[in-house]
Amino acid sequence: MELTGTNMSLHYGFVNFLEKVFINKALNASVHVISCWSEDMMRSALPGEPDKLNLHGSEFDYTTGAVTRRTLLSPSAKFTYFNDAIQKYEREHGKAHVTVYIGHSVEDLLCLLNADIGIILGTDQCIRNVGGRFGVKFVRLFDGTVAKQREFFESGYSSDCDWKEGLSGTLYTVTNWLDIHALMLGCDLVPDEG
Repeated sequence: MELTGTNMSLHYGFVNFLEKVFINKALNASVHVISCWSEDMMRSALPGEPDKLNLHGSEFDYTTGAVTRRTLLSPSAKFTYFNDAIQKYEREHGKAHVTVYIGHSVEDLLCLLNADIGIILGTDQCIRNVGGRFGVKFVRLFDGTVAKQREFFESGYSSDCDWKEGLSGTLYTVTNWLDIHALMLGCDLVPDEG
């Protein structure tokens, strides 16, 4: 499983993004990955220190091949895990923080809408169709970032102007991890290895 993980093909820019998040002390981020993949496989595929990378996946008994814990990937299970992670962080750190959820499918919609910044990665039309039926607005992340900067400038740099706006009904769209990297980490980008 671990060997398979080291050979996994990940989205371009994702590995570099995680590495930069982990070394950026000012960001103080808590990263959670929810997946149907085995936690061992994810751990071997993803960079980072185990205490900074929180994985929620399936587990296997390698001697029998039996699944010992199956990750439930229903929308409500993802939502429960997401909210539990937020509450745990707030209990441990005692302060509010900005939540970012990055997803790509209809199953991610509840979490995307409840995050302060919900980012849809990719071009899945189904999530746009379902969201559109419920009045969700889709904005390119770059355009949304420029609008936030303008709002911040026009407010006289007010602390009231921030991204913390869960349940706004707006989701941001990107086609790759480079756009997400630019929002959260600025120009600190180097090409992925391989």
